[in-house]
Amino acid sequence: MKRLLIVVDVQVSFMKELASRGYAQAFETYCASRILEYREAGDRIFFLLDRHETSYADTKNKRLFSMKDLQESGNDSDLYGTIAKLKEDSDEVFYKEAPGSSSLFTRLAKAQSVASSMGVQPFQSVELIGSSPARSLLSNVIITQSALPSVPVIMNMSHTGISQASKCSLFEVGRNLNFRIVDKQEEE
Repeated sequence: MKRLLIVVDVQVSFMKELASRGYAQAFETYCASRILEYREAGDRIFFLLDRHETSYADTKNKRLFSMKDLQESGNDSDLYGTIAKLKEDSDEVFYKEAPGSSSLFTRLAKAQSVASSMGVQPFQSVELIGSSPARSLLSNVIITQSALPSVPVIMNMSHTGISQASKCSLFEVGRNLNFRIVDKQEEE
C-alpha cells in the first residue's frame, strides 16, 4: 500500500515570507528531501496550490494577503525553486481559493470510497507538508482526516519558523483531533 505526500503552498509568494524570517532555504531543502523519499519509495505525491482571482478582495480571506501584493506577485503562485523541479507530470495538482481545498477533499473521498468497496485502505498514511502550518496546512490536515477517517494523517511543520506558542497550540489540536505532528528543526 502506498503512502501519500501532500505538498501545500510551497509557492514563490509563501516562500518569500519564509525567506523574510530566515527559514526558506532550510524548509526548501527539507521539503525536497521528503518529496525525494516518497518518490524513491514509489509513493504518491499531490501538490496543493493557492490561487486567487481578482474577486479575492470580496472574500472573507482578504485579510491574509493584500490585493496589491497578489496583483504584483505575477508568477509568485508558481512552485518554488527545487520543489518546482521535483514536480512530475504524474503528480496530481489541486488549486484552492481558501485555506482549505474542497477539490482535495473530493479527490480523497473518492479514493476512500473506491478502497472501501474493495475492503482496503486507500493509503498507508498521508503526510502534509507546507510553508504556512497555522493556516493552510492545518485546514488541509483536517480536510484529509475527514475524507480518510481511518488513515493515519501526519502534519509536518518542520523548518517553518512557527512560534513556540503556535507550536504548542497546534500540538494540542493534533492530540485532540488524533493526528500526528512532526517538527524537525535541525538538519539531519
